[in-house]
Amino acid sequence: MGQKSVCLNCRKAFNIDTYNLPITEKCPECNGDFILYPHLFQPPRKNDLNAWKVVRFLYNNGFIYYHIRNETNTGTVRYPHTIIEAKEFIEKYKDQAIDISR
Repeated sequence: MGQKSVCLNCRKAFNIDTYNLPITEKCPECNGDFILYPHLFQPPRKNDLNAWKVVRFLYNNGFIYYHIRNETNTGTVRYPHTIIEAKEFIEKYKDQAIDISR
C-alpha cells in the first residue's frame, strides 16, 4: 500500500511507495507544496475542475481521504462528490477532521 503526493495547484497526483520515503515536498511543475494522501484517494481527472474543487474544499476543512467512521461506529462512510455533499459531510463529521496547519 502506497500513498499519493498530490498537487492541488496542478491537479496532479503521483503514486509513491512508502518504502522510498522521504520524497520531495514540492511539485516538479509549479513548485507548490505536495499534500500526502493515503492510498484511498482516487484523484479526479485533471480537467474535472468541480471534482478538484471538492478535493480542495475537503482538504481545507481537514479531510484528506482517510477512513471516516459512520455515526454508529460500525463502518466507514464514502467521501462526497459535490460541494453541496461536501458541506454536509464536513458538518456531520467535523469531529473527525484533522488539523492541517503546518
